[in-house]
Amino acid sequence: MGVAASDISAYLDGLRLRGIRFYLGFDTAAGHYGWYPEAHGRVTLGIQALTRRSLRMLDDSTYIRTFQVAPSVFQDGVRPQTWRGVRLPISTPEQTVFDLVRHPELVDSYRGLLRVLQRARDATDIHRLAQLAADHGSVRAQKRLGWLTERAGWTWSDADRTLVAADWSPNHRASLGDGHGQADPRWDARWRLIIDVPEGELQPELGIR
Repeated sequence: MGVAASDISAYLDGLRLRGIRFYLGFDTAAGHYGWYPEAHGRVTLGIQALTRRSLRMLDDSTYIRTFQVAPSVFQDGVRPQTWRGVRLPISTPEQTVFDLVRHPELVDSYRGLLRVLQRARDATDIHRLAQLAADHGSVRAQKRLGWLTERAGWTWSDADRTLVAADWSPNHRASLGDGHGQADPRWDARWRLIIDVPEGELQPELGIR
């Protein structure tokens, strides 16, 4: 990915034509959908070919940040859309939400993520999101998805919550953060999740676009 290009969308289209499997996703897709400001000079891709995350630069100004994703994501989590005048693969609203729940650091951590989730609520099919999470997500990611979306004002039906929780072991314990953020973590029985992030970091960020 070290080839310079005068236009990032044209460069990415060139990668697509060469058969490289990628999609515009994460914070870039959130910007495309109007949920988060698109960063100037940075594009985030989900890409199958790489074995690790990397940061690349084009024309001394544009960075491409990549995350390895499973091949299954390309089957139902990506669709062609127009981005900067070019048809490129972009993650669906449901895939974008799920990706960001797993990587809140890309949108200014939990405060930014909760604001994004508030904006994404009406554009996302929660049943499709539940199916995606059930098929492709770890138990921790599923629990974090449920708790964070409800915190942002989403409503889960009993059927969709049951779908996501179908394979949870009663002994599985997961935490929202890394286990070091709060001296007195609390237990959420509905999503069976340890909330170890300080309450002040769980207030939706204001002023995002």
